[in-house]
Amino acid sequence: LVFSNISPAAGGLSRYAPMLFLAAGSRTVITTMWQGERKAKKYFGEVFYTNLMAGIPASAAYHQAMIAMAGNPELSRLHRWGLYYQFGR
Repeated sequence: LVFSNISPAAGGLSRYAPMLFLAAGSRTVITTMWQGERKAKKYFGEVFYTNLMAGIPASAAYHQAMIAMAGNPELSRLHRWGLYYQFGR
């Protein structure tokens, strides 16, 4: 599993970096398409990693983080939760 926030510009490395990680053996890669707001990134990380540490598979943890963000009135706008993309399983 790799959580990547490596793109300094919108969509900068979004096409190639995930494929490189998957080709190297990562099962799941989660990337951002642009630099998100700090509060939204923190919330995503908290929900995602809490679920992951509880033994939930990465795909399900990602899904739970998306649901939590979309359901949070402060973070429910698309530009806050829509920047995360999952590749792989």
